[in-house]
Amino acid sequence: MPSPGWSSPGHSTGSVWTKSDWDNWRNRGFTKAAGAAGLLDWDTESETWIGDFRPYDLRHTCALLMIRAHVPPADVAAQLGTSLELLFRTYAHSIEAMRGRPPTPIADAIHAARASAVDGEPSTRDSQGSIQAH
Repeated sequence: MPSPGWSSPGHSTGSVWTKSDWDNWRNRGFTKAAGAAGLLDWDTESETWIGDFRPYDLRHTCALLMIRAHVPPADVAAQLGTSLELLFRTYAHSIEAMRGRPPTPIADAIHAARASAVDGEPSTRDSQGSIQAH
């Protein structure tokens, strides 16, 4: 959940979101979008989307896309609103895995993931929860 004091320009009153606001957005907006994107499954019996894809998973995907693109760690941390220490602690293995490898532009990585989804190839989640196309 966003930290206290977080507000969204899309919020009807422009006021600070409560837990109820956050839950409503997640259930009514995010869940439908994640389902439409194929990240959740439709349960015909309960007529609800089911699965474990969370809004927070998008944060990890963003971080890993930037790391794969060789965005400087200080810039990745700034974009995520976190410290370099936490970035390195959380993503050290991903940063190390990119050593000596050419960068993958973010747009290219997204295009490849979309293409594999259209081709019907499965995608999996890495240890950080981000979707990885095969």
